[in-house]
Amino acid sequence: MSYKDVIKEACRLFDVHERDLLGPAQFNFLIPARFAVCKALVDRGNSQTLVAKWMNRNRTTIRNALIKANYLSQHNPEYRAKVKALTQLGVRQ
Repeated sequence: MSYKDVIKEACRLFDVHERDLLGPAQFNFLIPARFAVCKALVDRGNSQTLVAKWMNRNRTTIRNALIKANYLSQHNPEYRAKVKALTQLGVRQ
């Protein structure tokens, strides 16, 4: 599975449009989805620099997104389940 598949699935799970997820807008409803994509892509073995390129962000933004995604995952079981689904996308059980 490619990073594009993870992004498309995140858009479906979080009910956002891919254009918005990857765009410059900073609406509150987009932020958790972006964090989840960043975490899932890094957890799948991609570097922060590569994820930054795919997400049209800089590496520092990705690092901060990972910190916040970890926090949300610890405190919100529904969010944790979505991140897990993105991380395991295409992995056969």
